Amino acid sequence: MKTASPVLLLTTLTACSSTPPMPAELAAYSTNLQQMVSLCDAEAVPEMRVLCDQEVAIRYATVGETAMASARCETNQDPVWAAECHFLVAEALAGAGLLEGALSECVLASTFVVSCVEHVAMLQEVPHSPSVTTADIRAYTDRADETIRSRLGALPDHLRSPLRSWIRFGRVQAWVVGNGPFPSGFGEGAGALATLERTARAMEAARGMQTGAPYSTVRTAYQGDVTWPSTDDPIVGCIPVAEPVSAALGPRTPVWGNTWRRVGRTPQEDADIALLVGMFWAGTTDLPHLQAIVQRDTRSPVVWTAIHLARHLVVEADKTDLRDLLARGERHPDPAIRAYARKPLPAVNPMPRVCVGRVPGQSTTP
Repeated sequence: MKTASPVLLLTTLTACSSTPPMPAELAAYSTNLQQMVSLCDAEAVPEMRVLCDQEVAIRYATVGETAMASARCETNQDPVWAAECHFLVAEALAGAGLLEGALSECVLASTFVVSCVEHVAMLQEVPHSPSVTTADIRAYTDRADETIRSRLGALPDHLRSPLRSWIRFGRVQAWVVGNGPFPSGFGEGAGALATLERTARAMEAARGMQTGAPYSTVRTAYQGDVTWPSTDDPIVGCIPVAEPVSAALGPRTPVWGNTWRRVGRTPQEDADIALLVGMFWAGTTDLPHLQAIVQRDTRSPVVWTAIHLARHLVVEADKTDLRDLLARGERHPDPAIRAYARKPLPAVNPMPRVCVGRVPGQSTTP
């Protein structure tokens, strides 16, 4: 059989970042890390050496050799390539459940640190158990705080605080994705952890129902009154690139894909907001339901959320319905709702979105 050249081998071996396709003739290199290291050390083409070192670093990370992985990244003389390498190593460590090492690598990723931590947050693995309780989940989530302080403590607070929220939400969400009904008390009560849990609970309840399920059906599943079919399908989210939920509106909490939602003033109001957002990400929201909320609901944060989602949901055929929804919002007693409803729509509707799909701990976010 004809033997491929070393450069061709490296091109094939390193064409992708964390999970490259591996042809049959290269199978030995995928399981023999030392052979891969020797191959990379012998590579004379600088560009190929950079890519190969990244692949070696990722493979070290997947077997828990954090120091070796990080050192391999540092062999890159170009700081941008070195940062990219640390980013990829952080993702691999997060998928292996090594949060402390992953965050350390994110700090070394320099200019990519924020994106790196966001990826790590949603790639965390947790030790699932059928007997897990809400208290177990909350204790496990709280234990991340010491790691966050020790690894991200040097970051300014305006960066560290939202990243802490993302890491904590990622831990909560990883407990429930694809696991069916929730443990008793999950998402109940006041406090930051219960708020995170309500978001995860709403998203998973909506995701487990049939596409197009009405709000009442999803709410019944959220409340635990029925059992829905758990799904292992990837979480699919579309990240709005316009109209972020500003912190100036009051308390907010992470949702998915670097987005936020408003926090309700009571646990019940917060659950209703979480359900609206969860249904939006699961693709089960329809405009008439949002119209009904704007027309009948008296709670300003809930109405604001309905308008916010409608502005991201509407397609060309629904422009008349959207104008009707906004007209109702312009008559709302809350001046902030009226001002938001009067805000001009973008020239393109629906708004631009970046869509991703993944299951925490099983694949990387693009």
